[in-house]
Amino acid sequence: MTRVAAVCLTAGLLAAWPAAALSAEPPLCKVGGSVVELMHLQSTGGGPGIDSNLVGSSLVFLKECPASVIPAFRQAAKAGFDPELRHKWIEAVRSATRDSSNIVVRGLLAVAREKVVRLGNDSLNEFLDGILGSADSIRVDHRSLESLLERQALATLKRHSECDGAGCYNASDDVLFLLGTHPVAVLKAMYADSVDATNWLGVVADQSFAGVAEQREVYEAARRAVLKKLSETNAPGLEREQRACEDTLRKIRYQTTG
Repeated sequence: MTRVAAVCLTAGLLAAWPAAALSAEPPLCKVGGSVVELMHLQSTGGGPGIDSNLVGSSLVFLKECPASVIPAFRQAAKAGFDPELRHKWIEAVRSATRDSSNIVVRGLLAVAREKVVRLGNDSLNEFLDGILGSADSIRVDHRSLESLLERQALATLKRHSECDGAGCYNASDDVLFLLGTHPVAVLKAMYADSVDATNWLGVVADQSFAGVAEQREVYEAARRAVLKKLSETNAPGLEREQRACEDTLRKIRYQTTG
């Protein structure tokens, strides 16, 4: 599926979605929902299934945008994505969490659990089918969380560098979402992997900010949100990476294609 085709499907679904549901979903969360399509592509690609790095991205999405998780999966289902995607995702989370050496997924699930518990949404709890219970005994302090997010950001940047086809658009969105929610982690990843950072900055305009006109408002609002977050971020030693992100995003304007 091309980016234009995928966005056309999403735009149609958004138009049919209740206004109240859409108004409660920040634009950056709509961008973060691209992780669901990435999981669909991976789950139907003939490989071993949803890998732990992508599980990590999905848990960041769950932590930052818990109210957007169910709508993202419902939209995917209506678009004809893998009907077993939710089940495959939950099983992938459980499998990754059972691996005691997978401290990134385990830690991200623990912090996502805290956010969901505070939200107190019965529908979301039912949708998650008990996966949060796997994190009951896991404790993550602030310093540990920073380290986990840095590792997740580095893996997310690397995943984008290895993408192909339509998945590159979603992989770019995944980097953009993480930059807007945990900028220091992404800036540190860019410092550690300058080649992949330069590559993403060179293509983000075409991959995340081009598509059907119906998505212009969402992505422009998300771009402004990321810039605002960066302007509020103090990242000593990462000034070059921060300036590169800010300069790139300031120049970008959503382009209508197709």
